[in-house]
Amino acid sequence: MTSSWTSPLSGFLDRADPYRRSHADFKPPRSALLLAVLRNTPVEPEGFTLAVFSADSKGDKSKKHYAVDKLGRVKVLQEGDVETLKGLLRSVEELPVTEAFRNTWVLQHERTSQAIDRVLIPKSYEEEYLETSVQGFDYEKRVLRRPVDGLEELPQSLWEVTGALLESRGGDGEEQGDVLAYVRSVLGNVF
Repeated sequence: MTSSWTSPLSGFLDRADPYRRSHADFKPPRSALLLAVLRNTPVEPEGFTLAVFSADSKGDKSKKHYAVDKLGRVKVLQEGDVETLKGLLRSVEELPVTEAFRNTWVLQHERTSQAIDRVLIPKSYEEEYLETSVQGFDYEKRVLRRPVDGLEELPQSLWEVTGALLESRGGDGEEQGDVLAYVRSVLGNVF
């Protein structure tokens, strides 16, 4: 099936407000992590795409949510976008398990070696993360290489959330290496 990707979450980083404090002050605890998105490709085997936190430091009581993009830029998300994102993540958590490595949903492509985008949702310490991955994400196609639990297409919620989160890979600018190093340390051994 071919369809065009749309989502109310589209453009969520463009709607986000700038982070007004110094990037050096951005030190959220692991307990504030809402999600992380990583990318694995032959060229970028340990790629970072995005992380979303519910605090920017241990003492933050503001109820704001912060996104860190692939360059380490920090933005303050709009409340409506956070609620939409949380709803999509709840739907992703309810999807069937693929039984593939890293719970990967593989889209049908003519070529192999497609990028794998990994959505990590923090769980209890023992589990570390609920991981759901998409190999070969496409904004136009949803057909799976092999059905998963009777599903022949990438589920709408996973297609929608993956497409929106991958928007954070766009844009240019100066990399905030200190922020990226801190976020990688919070994520732990997931790369």
